[in-house]
Amino acid sequence: MWSSLPSHLCRSDAKFIPPDEWLEKSYARCITAQVPRDLTRIASSHIFSPSVQYSAVAAYARLLFSETLQYLSDQRGLLMLTDPEAMIVELHARPEILQILAERHGVCVGVRLVEDVCGTNAVLLGLRHRAGVVLRGSQHFCRIFQDWYSVAMPLVSGDGRSMGCVSMAMPDGESVANAAALVKFVADDLSRFCQANRNVFSSNDSPARLTQRQQQVLEYFAQGMSYKEIARTLGIRSVKTIEEHLDAVRAKLNASCRRECIRRAAELGLLRI
Repeated sequence: MWSSLPSHLCRSDAKFIPPDEWLEKSYARCITAQVPRDLTRIASSHIFSPSVQYSAVAAYARLLFSETLQYLSDQRGLLMLTDPEAMIVELHARPEILQILAERHGVCVGVRLVEDVCGTNAVLLGLRHRAGVVLRGSQHFCRIFQDWYSVAMPLVSGDGRSMGCVSMAMPDGESVANAAALVKFVADDLSRFCQANRNVFSSNDSPARLTQRQQQVLEYFAQGMSYKEIARTLGIRSVKTIEEHLDAVRAKLNASCRRECIRRAAELGLLRI
């Protein structure tokens, strides 16, 4: 598999290198599904709409990703969150990278990263085997991912339930050890978020007592809308009004930042994960 381990994988990160058996079985599934090795674009027929019930997790991940990306030495890195079925529910990278991924390769929110769609990949292996995975470019079955190293870490609840997967893709220049540490940090944080909030969404009573407008703004914010998009959707002329609503929500939730606001809202049953 690896002809020689890179120096930055010789220590703790070696445990993320998948066994040959995992790759061989995945390659066999690709061949059975007749997936072309020269695939460079995912067909639009494979794009779906993620469940709205995952919006709070995606919103929390979006804020985590934004904070995490600054720690990469190579700003061409990509952070991704998928649901338990390997569907992409959140992507974070520089705008020009997201545009290239969507236009040239069809990689966007709603794509399922399964073998018959895009071949062997770190996310699928991580979910299937409930383990952290590092794949170099040449280990991907299809050409579409062969310019990138990928690190994936599944989100697993305390009772062993799969809750999704966090992954990072980066060019060869980025330290895999650094990426693995960052992905593990994000995955641990998201796992705690999901675990803490899995049983609180059946109650209609909320101690926060948000107004109807504040609830609307919070929900749109959790879906990833910008202030301008929220204002346009609600027919509000001033973006400042949206900012004031969110400031009021943060105050009621006793949240000091956007990430904490989403976490507290989910804990109180104001958002469904």
